[in-house]
Amino acid sequence: MVIVPSYPHISADRARATAMEKAAGIVFGDKQIESAISKFRPDVAYADSGLYGSQVKMRQHVAKWRIPTIVHLRGDMWREFFEWMTRSRVKTRLAALPVYANSMLGLFLADKITPICRWLDGEVLRHLPWKSTEVVYQGVDPSEFFQTPSMDLVHPSVAIIQNHTVYQKTLGLLKFRRVIERLPDVHFYVTTGEEIMQSYFPLVREALSGLKNVHFVSGIRHPDGVRKLLSGSDLYALPSCLDCCPTTVLEASLMEKPVLGSRIGGIPEIIRDGYTGWSIQNDDIERWVSKISLLTDDATLSRKLGLQGRSWVSDNFGWPTIAAQVETMLKRL
Repeated sequence: MVIVPSYPHISADRARATAMEKAAGIVFGDKQIESAISKFRPDVAYADSGLYGSQVKMRQHVAKWRIPTIVHLRGDMWREFFEWMTRSRVKTRLAALPVYANSMLGLFLADKITPICRWLDGEVLRHLPWKSTEVVYQGVDPSEFFQTPSMDLVHPSVAIIQNHTVYQKTLGLLKFRRVIERLPDVHFYVTTGEEIMQSYFPLVREALSGLKNVHFVSGIRHPDGVRKLLSGSDLYALPSCLDCCPTTVLEASLMEKPVLGSRIGGIPEIIRDGYTGWSIQNDDIERWVSKISLLTDDATLSRKLGLQGRSWVSDNFGWPTIAAQVETMLKRL
């Protein structure tokens, strides 16, 4: 059973609701949660956000049910939220506080938390040392990623697909300008992973637009557009200052491309150094330049890393592997 509740800030009903109704919506969620639990009485509730986990727990409390609840944590809520707070208007901060508070409550009340990488697991235990945790990586479907007619790119080419909803993620790409400047004959194709809430993408355009070897690609839809861009590129790069288990790295490997990523967060956990690509410190400009040059000059090595990458990601992050782990975990709980 899958429930898709409405987020409080985008629900059409919320725009017409009274203050009390809005508050109740944040605490208890929409009616889908209540009706689904009442009808199916699940053995376990598995929420993909702390907010949903909190809402499930609140519904249970009112109805006097006892359903073990797991929260799947996909990002560093603490760092992302406080960084966002410093860059938001006071009115926006006040509006977001109830949502954040209930999201954190969901983590406090959860019977188990499944962080999306080992690095995030460490962050959870640093903030909530008493919690039961188990790492569950992001799953991918290898069958969605295959060679397809590509975009018309200038070679050598590097694809960069990245969301810009969190400043720390964008900051890595802003710093990456120093690498791009050192490689004037390599073409970098930059696009966003989604079309909504790309708050910091204007900073990227401002920082990189003056470079002739940087090209901004729009209209990339998942998975077709991702396949086309990656099919035409020579390698994939993800410069970032905050990431846990970015799907673009996994997808690039499935497209048989060597991958380079910042050595931060969970990125080193999904790139096998020297086997599928390399993770590199953000400030190690020389290593970024040398690895990009190596991969764009040595087609045989790039092909080898790409093939190994697809096999490794399929075996370790394909949905059958992740689903089997989750099934075992649910039975234990």
